[in-house]
Amino acid sequence: MRGHGPDPLPKLAPSAFSSAKFVPVVCGDCGSVKFYAAEEARAKMKESEHWEKN
Repeated sequence: MRGHGPDPLPKLAPSAFSSAKFVPVVCGDCGSVKFYAAEEARAKMKESEHWEKN
């Protein structure tokens, strides 16, 4: 099921009816939040013409 709002990893979902998976990690000391894309999304990103390496 897709949530409401923009897709945080567009064009990396396994199908048109889902979103790419990612894991949020929150620092217990400062509250900083980092998002890590799932391995499946990262693999698709390497071959995607919609994403480029910076």
